[in-house]
Amino acid sequence: MEKIKGLWQNEYFKTLIAILTIIAFFLIFWYGSIAYFNNENPYLVVSSGSMRPTLEVGDLIIVKRIPPSQLNAAPMNGDIIVYRKPNGDLVVHRLVNKTKIDGGYILTTKGDANTASDDPFLDQRYIGKVVARIPFIGHISLFTHTTEGFYFFLFMIICLIIIFMAFPSERETAEEEEKKNAYKKSKEEEILHKILNLNFFVFLVVNL
Repeated sequence: MEKIKGLWQNEYFKTLIAILTIIAFFLIFWYGSIAYFNNENPYLVVSSGSMRPTLEVGDLIIVKRIPPSQLNAAPMNGDIIVYRKPNGDLVVHRLVNKTKIDGGYILTTKGDANTASDDPFLDQRYIGKVVARIPFIGHISLFTHTTEGFYFFLFMIICLIIIFMAFPSERETAEEEEKKNAYKKSKEEEILHKILNLNFFVFLVVNL
């Protein structure tokens, strides 16, 4: 029990617990979002201007998987959907046409800023429908995916670690000061005890 209390008083242990708590919260949030939106990619960032002015570069979009049969297809106000190209890239465009075939649908999309429609594709490549948009926040994600952004955030993390290690907290400083004072006091008491013993010995010799 004393060891556990000692751990809770340690600033490094508290920091570790805080980091693990943040990681656990992030994992719960991420996998909860995947389950709620029924989609392995519920949060995406717009990286091109093909959907301007509806979606801008750097917008964060929330994508929910709904059945293709429930999608609305129209040239001007059709649903904005996400689909995967044959090379694996994700595309965010408006659904302009939907054709029912045996066992599924053929979907046709078009970017609002583009003049031509995309090539039609089977609904097996359909990912989900855009249900929400958060402006500009995706720029952080886009920056971190660049070489400059990666090294910048790596540099910031290293600096934070160095600062944390080089400058202890006020509590740790106070504890260290308390330990030094206790050690100094014990040494002074030890010296005083020796002096008193020496005086007693001298007094005894003089009396004899």
